[in-house]
Amino acid sequence: MDYKEKFFEIFKNVMDVKDIDLSYSLKTLPQWNSLKTVELIIELESQLNIKLKRNQIPNMTSIINILEILDNHFKID
Repeated sequence: MDYKEKFFEIFKNVMDVKDIDLSYSLKTLPQWNSLKTVELIIELESQLNIKLKRNQIPNMTSIINILEILDNHFKID
């Protein structure tokens, strides 16, 4: 399973959704709040074995933004 698939699984579990919609964001998904964001960060760091930077966390407001953060983290030079 690659990091995107793992992220989608983590997201579905944390947000308690059955499917992924790339339009999900803090504004569009009612259960996505600050506590869920913290839970998501903890799970991502733990299950993907990464450490997110402080400046990345405020940008974690949508699936698209989180994917961009993860893409940058996992990109191969």
